[in-house]
Amino acid sequence: MKICFVLEHFFPHVGGVETEFFEFSSRLVAMGCEVRVVTSDSGGVSGQSEYNRVAVWHHSWRDFFGHPYPRSADLIGHIAWADIVHTTTYTAAPVTLSVSQKFNKPCVLTVQECLGRRWFQLGENPLIAAGFFAFERFVIRRKFQAWHCISQATANDVSAAGIPQKGIVPILLGIDDSLYQSPPPMRNPAELFDVPTNSRVFLFFGRPGKTKGLPVLLDALKLIIEDIPADVIFGLILGAHPKRERQRFEEQIASSILKERVKVVPSVSRSELLGYVRGAYSVICPSITEGFGFSAAETSAIGTPIISSDAGSLPEVVSGEHLFFRSRSSTDLADKIRLAFRGEFNFRPKIEFSWEKATTRLLALYDELSPSKERRPS
Repeated sequence: MKICFVLEHFFPHVGGVETEFFEFSSRLVAMGCEVRVVTSDSGGVSGQSEYNRVAVWHHSWRDFFGHPYPRSADLIGHIAWADIVHTTTYTAAPVTLSVSQKFNKPCVLTVQECLGRRWFQLGENPLIAAGFFAFERFVIRRKFQAWHCISQATANDVSAAGIPQKGIVPILLGIDDSLYQSPPPMRNPAELFDVPTNSRVFLFFGRPGKTKGLPVLLDALKLIIEDIPADVIFGLILGAHPKRERQRFEEQIASSILKERVKVVPSVSRSELLGYVRGAYSVICPSITEGFGFSAAETSAIGTPIISSDAGSLPEVVSGEHLFFRSRSSTDLADKIRLAFRGEFNFRPKIEFSWEKATTRLLALYDELSPSKERRPS
């Protein structure tokens, strides 16, 4: 089977969506498919390249709402070649579907998240929020052959947006299998944040974007500042982008009563990060919305206790020692952090996520849609 992915970003650009499609494309090739990826040059690579036997074409595309927008001329030859075309939300999807329809090729849309009315809860200018809401609806309501949703929560949101249930296919993603069998070597995050080595570190890591809930966390900490035990530190490993959001959080912390209890450092390598996650007393995931939740799933796989919001897919991926709080409620988060100080976590059996199983299910979806079923790998 010949599969063409059209994506806004791909390896070596780094992010959750890029990890998702790197895993899917590599594993589909290993299963006997031919795979092409057409993407932007956002990872610093131009022209044609190859990763894990996946052929990749990187193009210079203009931005729309801060995301690359494909040129149809860059897609035509690849889509004409393919049996199945697969794209994702948001800006890559409309042009990809249009070219696919010209060649009568089945087109699958992966929906990472469908925020719907939650766009108006992120603190955006109402006009900007309305624009995002309208564009999301425009993309998701196009006539794709299937809507692959990366969690049941996302599938529910897509259904609420008006997509028929029969077209919605929930396939949860995977994580690194080794996290279940051989957790990474433990690192003491106290050393990273330059605090006493016997400190209990509550860790947040990831992008400082609006959906990640950092304002909720900071508001919660202000509520309990007098109750924080002397040996507790809150450590934030923050990505560099969005730059303005990161700068704003750092300034808020530096000018507030939290400055002695909250420490901020830049991103570290993945191997180091996983070691610090394992060494943390607890990880806090205050997200306002999550399509899948790699951070929460990986934390649970490693076995570190987690304090998580109940937003989006997080109740589907969190396991082990955990505490859930109501999304966007700094008061409820403050209460759960107090419980964590005393080690009063809840427990649920470990949930495992497999890229192999996810890719097998995705290939089965392709097989249902493809007019060339005889080409299915054995």
